[in-house]
Amino acid sequence: MYSEVLAPAAIGAIISALFSYQAARSRTWHAVLMVGYGFCTIAGAAAVQLFVTSTAGTVRRYWADMFFLALAIPTVLIGLEVMEARHLGALRDIDRRITVAVYAVPIITLPCAIVLLSLFSAGHVLFVLVETAVLLPVAVYGIELFIKSPMRYTRRQYTNAIAIQVTGFVAVAVGGGLMTTEALTPAEASYIMVGGAIFVLVGGIFREFSIGGAQYGNEQCTAILVDRSLRVRLTTMSGALESKRDMPSVKMSQRLIDIYREHILQVFATGMPVLVPVTSIDPTGRGSRFRLDIKPLSVSRDRNVTSVVVIVTDVTATVEATEAEQVAELLERVASQRDIAEFYLDLLAHDMANRLQSIVMSLELLEYQHRLTPELSFSIRNAMDQVSMATDVIRNVRAISNVRRSEEPMRPVKLEPAVERALLIARAMYSYKNIDVRVVVPENVVVQADTMIDACFATLVSQCVKMQPGESASVRIEANQEDDHVKVAIGDFRAMMPEIGDAELAWRFVKQVLPQAGAELA
Repeated sequence: MYSEVLAPAAIGAIISALFSYQAARSRTWHAVLMVGYGFCTIAGAAAVQLFVTSTAGTVRRYWADMFFLALAIPTVLIGLEVMEARHLGALRDIDRRITVAVYAVPIITLPCAIVLLSLFSAGHVLFVLVETAVLLPVAVYGIELFIKSPMRYTRRQYTNAIAIQVTGFVAVAVGGGLMTTEALTPAEASYIMVGGAIFVLVGGIFREFSIGGAQYGNEQCTAILVDRSLRVRLTTMSGALESKRDMPSVKMSQRLIDIYREHILQVFATGMPVLVPVTSIDPTGRGSRFRLDIKPLSVSRDRNVTSVVVIVTDVTATVEATEAEQVAELLERVASQRDIAEFYLDLLAHDMANRLQSIVMSLELLEYQHRLTPELSFSIRNAMDQVSMATDVIRNVRAISNVRRSEEPMRPVKLEPAVERALLIARAMYSYKNIDVRVVVPENVVVQADTMIDACFATLVSQCVKMQPGESASVRIEANQEDDHVKVAIGDFRAMMPEIGDAELAWRFVKQVLPQAGAELA
């Protein structure tokens, strides 16, 4: 086996293996293309072997020429895709028909060349024409795009990697042409092709592993070139290179330069780059967020900065994602603090309930073991009632806290049955009292609530009953619909205050506002 055959086979195997792994991991189009180019390089080694072992004018050489021509078609198309001819052509605002014609040149020319080669013997002249047809799309179109690409300023490393790969594809095409025309020995021409394949490999590795693919995440960059008079010489805001001052993108860029003129003047004066943090000033009017990187572009012989480039990076998506993460972290911390607060609330409530129970026991012992005056006995009994009420409040607070922890979702709840369940609970708690309840609740009223609604209503009714001494108590429950909400009022009659003459004023209410089912929660 000859070295001119082993070298391209080895390079092709390396390219295929390396980018097969990368394609499986990152699934980028560039990696898939590089895998295809690796297989083309391996097939090229077979074509070189066929060419080396044949002589001019024989059938074997004829098939070797056919193989080279057939292999050139996918190689040229892969080369155009690797250098992103379609994407860069769109950025340069090149007519799509021109780009389509560039892709069509190898597809049309090379099959025609195969037919002509089978009919005529002037193979060398034909191959020169074919190589010209192959080189023009890759070399001329690719170099033109590279020179005038707006990415030269916003993504210089990425554009340089593409330039390296374009150089490699041109070398492969030149080596193939020199081999088929016998201008060089097969070994020499093969080494030129291997060198081109190495360039393609190095550029591909640089793009995939060092730069991280074709895009910088969700961040879009714009370059603005500014001279010492702070006038925009060139901008890529529209996606193409524009310099005419009447263009909208140039006017927007000039407004941005006027806003940050102090930072730009600082770069002209010191020659040091300046990074402007994220700003909400948006000359495009879209409410986007930007980061500005201002750095020298060209320096005169006397070391004075003659022009600067302002890289404007749209970091809206990045900033929004960061802010969302910060809000999520804040909510998590709030939830953690809430859990701590609920823990101490339970601890405090439990301790207070124990101490209140101790007070009740002490008062009961005092009442039964000593002969007390009626006034003092009444005071002790009243204190015991108040302590008992405080204990009930603590118990209800703990019950509500436990219900809240379950974090049950809101659901449609009929209001009238919920009120009836609350009254059953209250009557069971105060079975020794005659509770007169007046309920004014519209039928079929449905509100958004959770299971805590019964406990809330029962607690309010119980408080109303407790605040009325004696063997009877009056409670009024009313509900009124207002727009998309329902107001529920639960009140007790203050009969112990005879100075209030108005019967309506003698009622005091605790009101709750509940959203109706189907309405948004307020």
